[in-house]
Amino acid sequence: MDYPETLAEEVYQLTLQSPGECVFETLGGAAVTLEQLWSLASSHATALDSIDEQVAISLPRGVEWLSALLGCWILGKAPVILDPEWPDLRKEEIKKEAEVCHTISMPLVPATELAKPTSIAPDTPAYIIYSSGSSGRPKGIIVPHAGLVPMLKQQIEAFQIDSTTRSLWLHGIAFDASLSDIGTSLLARSTLCLAPHSILSSPATFYSEIEKHGITHIDIPPSLLAILDPSEAPDCLCSLVIGGSVCPKAVVRAWAQRVRLVSVYGPTEATVCTSMMESSAHWQEAVIGPPISGITYEIVDSNSEPAVEGELLISGDGVALGYLGQPQLTRERFFQSSQTRGFRSGDRVKITETGEFVFLGRIDRQIKKQGKLISPEEIESALQSQPSISEVFVALKDSHLTAWIEASSKIDPRDLITALLKILPDWMIPSQWNFVAKMPRLSNGKLDQVKLANISSSQSSSDLDDSRMGHLTKIAREILKSQDFSADDDFFLSGGDSLAAMRFLSAAEESGIALKPDCFYRHGTIRKISAAFTDTESYATSSERLLQRAGSYRTSPAISDKSHGNDLIFLTGATGFLGSAILGEILTRTDTPVTCLIRGERSQKEKLIRQKLKDHGFDHLRSFDLVEGNLETRNLGLPDETWRTLYTQCSQIIHSAASTHSLAPYDLLEPANVHGTASILRLKNEGRQKRLIYASTLSVFVDASPLPPVCLESDLLESPTTIYGGYAQTKWVSEKMVQASAEGATIIRFGLLTANQQTGLVSQDDILTRILTGRDHLPRLEDLPKDASFDFTPVDYAASVVVDILLQEPVPFVFHVANPQQVPAARLYKALELSDFKINFSAESQPLSLTDHPRHLFKTGGTSFSTLNTKAVETTPCPETSQDDLIKIFNLIKLHLTS
Repeated sequence: MDYPETLAEEVYQLTLQSPGECVFETLGGAAVTLEQLWSLASSHATALDSIDEQVAISLPRGVEWLSALLGCWILGKAPVILDPEWPDLRKEEIKKEAEVCHTISMPLVPATELAKPTSIAPDTPAYIIYSSGSSGRPKGIIVPHAGLVPMLKQQIEAFQIDSTTRSLWLHGIAFDASLSDIGTSLLARSTLCLAPHSILSSPATFYSEIEKHGITHIDIPPSLLAILDPSEAPDCLCSLVIGGSVCPKAVVRAWAQRVRLVSVYGPTEATVCTSMMESSAHWQEAVIGPPISGITYEIVDSNSEPAVEGELLISGDGVALGYLGQPQLTRERFFQSSQTRGFRSGDRVKITETGEFVFLGRIDRQIKKQGKLISPEEIESALQSQPSISEVFVALKDSHLTAWIEASSKIDPRDLITALLKILPDWMIPSQWNFVAKMPRLSNGKLDQVKLANISSSQSSSDLDDSRMGHLTKIAREILKSQDFSADDDFFLSGGDSLAAMRFLSAAEESGIALKPDCFYRHGTIRKISAAFTDTESYATSSERLLQRAGSYRTSPAISDKSHGNDLIFLTGATGFLGSAILGEILTRTDTPVTCLIRGERSQKEKLIRQKLKDHGFDHLRSFDLVEGNLETRNLGLPDETWRTLYTQCSQIIHSAASTHSLAPYDLLEPANVHGTASILRLKNEGRQKRLIYASTLSVFVDASPLPPVCLESDLLESPTTIYGGYAQTKWVSEKMVQASAEGATIIRFGLLTANQQTGLVSQDDILTRILTGRDHLPRLEDLPKDASFDFTPVDYAASVVVDILLQEPVPFVFHVANPQQVPAARLYKALELSDFKINFSAESQPLSLTDHPRHLFKTGGTSFSTLNTKAVETTPCPETSQDDLIKIFNLIKLHLTS
């Protein structure tokens, strides 16, 4: 009988056709061709040929793991997938259950001859992959070949992958999404790129590596997508794939405007993916898309009758063969339907009037965390094996995996964590621990889960050690699975990698300690990281130290040509929220030619700028020119000829570009914000005389201590202060550079720039937008000081003032562009309540302070801003912000975000 080709057979044919095609690449390292990959796979096949028993693969993510998998498939073997990072006890228990007699854990030398894959029946097992089990032990899922290639070919079409695609491999090998990343790349003859360990050290590093290596497609965890700013994404990035857990609506909408965003759905028991759909900027619900070809969906109620809302049943060739060694569980979850296998997913879904399937959650106790399905029963079973514990219940509470324990004696959670790390992966370890004298019961004797959920945590991760250093050390021990790790040990030399560092940062932030993304790369040890909270190189830095930094960048004026060429306005930041509004004002109110600095491909950036101009309310404007460059590179990264043309023809410079990541440290922001300013000063001081308008920020005051009662325009930042956060620090340094090196320059300090009052356009990642879209929470009003207020400065007003200053060429050196009348917190809360937004408020008391909450909305409440210079030149005053005005603006924002 002729069977459909397996993935191994498909790849073998491609190897014969295009042996030199590059299909795998380690970023910053060697590339691997199809022939080289198949040679490695052939070596594994030769080594396994004499082994008839079950084999397992326990290799790290990379070409060796991939070649070992293909080597097994050449022989028709179905390997057990073992994550090398799992606890040894867990791996040994799985190998015992699966009767593994040989584990592939070492790389091999490439074979000289290419092995031909065995032709096998579609229902032959392809791999055995383990998932958390509700029976109290992990369950091995036996997945056949039948659904793999058909699913991959449909994904290639949906993701728009071809031979020019460069996909990034991020997922772990024990997460079946890796098979999608691998399979689509191989079948499309595209390049699968393995990321370096450092790529996840910070969003800036992540984006830098993507741009450097031309990554076009990423299958990305929703948790990572949520912390990345789509407006900063490199132009090379075309498509993103998300799945494994529901992504926040605001994140999906923002990214869908930037790239092709495809949501995929499918349990491990149905070969990776059973449906997918492209998400749009109007995404409202967790729609999972129609089933792919070869898959059928059906919804049934608790009586197994067809229903509009209920459990999703999945049928088709992609459905797994069952659970290894668990026949009873296999009978409960799998069934036969019209000669086709079916699977009871346990997912609760509904079908809409338009025929769309919407994910609603689980019908059982299973939990989705970090894209992985966790059965609390497995954690409970592991805990009940510990001495003194008589009963335990595990569930998700406030996004924390939480354990409630009834024990006969006092137990230290640290001892439980140590014990669990020998059995379970770190992502299955509870972070909250509640000890109860007696588990609450209902009248029928069942556990009272409602009452249990209301029991306050008696011990949590942050309660175990009062010192910051001790607490961070404990987190690192849990992640590294090493109780011997000390505050003086190097994190990476102790077995940590970038993924472990990301988990560390997440755990620290959950417990109230917000660390810099690059803390381990900069400091190495917990002791140094803890000390960095007061170190002059860290979050809090003295103005004296910053003044030394500014002095090292001082540029002496060197105007060599005072003649006047053709007038030209040079603008940076035109793709940004403020810069695009400034460009619109310039094009509307002047006839002077404008050249804008962009980073990336010209046509794409022009399209982006035109769209932003339209969103600001500007349309049918005259033309403008673009030059490709980079703030972080000397002379803005411009070719010598372009640089000479600019310093010869340019008469006015408006520098509004900056990296505004509020939590990033100084070192990460310095290349764009400080080096960029140095290049701008060099441009001003070469060639003909030019005027410079430099966009600064009032954060040089409000993110500093002491905070003056009035921030004066005449204040040249000469008083000793401490400045918090990399953004304020780099802008402070840049201001001092402009003061020292740019005679006749103008500095404009902007307040909190809010929505365009005419169109509702907002910056996607400012603090107010994050609150409006549910990504950040507002504190309770009663937790705020009585005089709490915040700055509300419409971006269209701010841009208008910039051009007022440009046209009038006033004498004052510094201008403050902010709302003279701050908005009281009570007025804001009432306006939000009456608006169309549904705002998230913190459920618990959370007093705010500057150093603990750098994104604090109300941090301007302790001061006022002098705007005398601005009032003298503005042609339109700053609008008032009554409660009705706020409601109107909020509703306009809502309309813009949903349009």
